[in-house]
This record gives sequence, C-alpha cells and structure tokens, in this order.
Amino acid sequence: MIALREAGHALKTAFSQPLVGILSSLSDAVFLLVYGFLARPVRDNLLIDANNLVQTLAGALRVAGERFETPSMMQLIMTPEARPHTMGIAFWLAVLGVLAYVLYVLFQSAAWKLARGTLSGTGSWKDHLARFAAVNIPWFLILGVLTLTRDIIDLRSALVLSMTKTPGWTVPAAVYYALIGIVVYFMLISYSEIHRHSWRDAFTHSFRKGVKEFGSIAPAFLLIVLALVVIQVLLQALATVNEALWFVAGVALILPFLYWARIYIIRIGGMTHDVREQP
Repeated sequence: MIALREAGHALKTAFSQPLVGILSSLSDAVFLLVYGFLARPVRDNLLIDANNLVQTLAGALRVAGERFETPSMMQLIMTPEARPHTMGIAFWLAVLGVLAYVLYVLFQSAAWKLARGTLSGTGSWKDHLARFAAVNIPWFLILGVLTLTRDIIDLRSALVLSMTKTPGWTVPAAVYYALIGIVVYFMLISYSEIHRHSWRDAFTHSFRKGVKEFGSIAPAFLLIVLALVVIQVLLQALATVNEALWFVAGVALILPFLYWARIYIIRIGGMTHDVREQP
C-alpha cells in the first residue's frame, strides 16, 4: 500500500536528518509560544465585546418585544448601544486573523521549507516564503468565512437562550470540523505543490489533485489523523498520572510528529519522481 510505504520512507528520512528535525521542531514551538502569548489579550478583549454585545442585544430584543417589533439581526447590531461592541468584535477578529496569518507564514513556511529540504533542494528561502504567504491568503479567507459563519450562528443561539432560556440552533461540531478538515486536506496538498508552481497554480492544482488522486492521498491523511489520535489518547492518559510528564511527553511526541507528517505529506502530495525519492 502506497500510504504505508511512503510513511516508512518519510520516517526513515526524518530519522536520517535529526538536525533538520530539531530546527523544524523549534519553528513549531516558537510559533505556538509566540502566538499563544500575543493572541491571549486579543481573545480576552474579543470575549469582553462579545459578552457585552449579547447583553445589549438581549435588552434591545426585550424592548422590541414590548413594542411588538421584529428587528433584523443587522438592525440590532448597528443600534447606537450595540455598535461599539460590534465594531470592537470586528476589530479584534481582524487583529486575531492578521496575527495568526503573519506568525503562521513566518514560522510554518520555515518548517515546510526544512521538510522539503530533506527530499530535494528546491528554490530559495525568499521565493518559498513569498509563495507560502500568497497561497495561504485564500486558505485563511476560506477558513475565516467558515469560522465567522459559525460564530454568527452561535451568537444568535446565545441571544435566543437569553430570551427564551432555550438554546437556539448551532452548527453541529461534527459538521464544522468536517468542513475544516476538507479545507485543510486541499490546503496541505497545495503546500506540496508550491515548490514547482506559482501559488495560483498550486492553489488550483490542489483541488484537481485532491479529487483525482483521492484514493492515493486520502489514506495517507487518514494515517496521519490516526497517529495523532493515538498520541492524544496517550497524552490524556499521562495527564492523569503527572502533569509534568504529560508536558514533556507532549513536546517529545507532537513536535517530531509534525516534522515527520510534513515530509510524509510532501512525498504523498508531490506524487512525482523528483519528490518521492527512494531513501
């Protein structure tokens, strides 16, 4: 089976270049630390504005109900009382999105470039960074639209709950994460294409390749997900024993796993002789 064979080749490649693996893991670790540190105050402010908006809209709905009015959601969020919180939410969402994009491009482009370097030397770092940054713009926009749509529906549900004490409809978690998974599937394929195509071609080719070669690529992605689930189960078990052990094991397992997964995705996604070199 191609997926298992390529997984073994990727593992062998990862073990053969430990220094690259260490650098890749450092890139991942710094990304998580910096993003977590910078994003926390942004999320806190976002949550404050969201809670204030819900309370304000709940009050506006009660007043409208007493007047037998049925204002639209747009009318409600743009009232003088709600507008500052609406603008605050939009502002902090934009800050969070830009922050995530910039840090992701800087640190993850390095990690993917290092992984590709284990298979073949292709292009300059500057060229790779430019293509990686460009191809992620549409992916971030798609993911942003999905997340924003879910958040708007959740906001409406919170309003219904505040008025009727009965939760409104929300997007099922399984549906949301399935959509995210589909987007990530094509996104990762595009990463395996940017070394030889423009970012536009890598973006469009990812859909064609993802569909046309689904039978070869999907099993590899499922194997990655399965490995991640096994790691998660193991870490959950360790967390019940000792928190320090859980943290050390998490770093020791997840960071090398990400290094291997990138090499694996590049090999599977490339599907060309120049990428899938024999170890």
